[in-house]
Amino acid sequence: MPGKCTFKEGWLSNRQFSIWIERGKSSGQARCKVCSKDFDIQNMGEAAVKSHMKSKKHIDAVEGKVIIVSLASSYSFDNR
Repeated sequence: MPGKCTFKEGWLSNRQFSIWIERGKSSGQARCKVCSKDFDIQNMGEAAVKSHMKSKKHIDAVEGKVIIVSLASSYSFDNR
């Protein structure tokens, strides 16, 4: 129902969303941990979550995090 969508706890265990989504400041918002962005879900609900996930900014941010993790794991932090 438009204007009545709220954050769904199930998103926190959904494979597509669980790594990057968390509750926003209100029940009508979600927060992307990767982009550090709150976005409105009141009107579109899960469609807004999927829309954010497919956005260029989100995709670029995810790819950037993967590169950083890959680089970090290729270095040894052993102090021998």
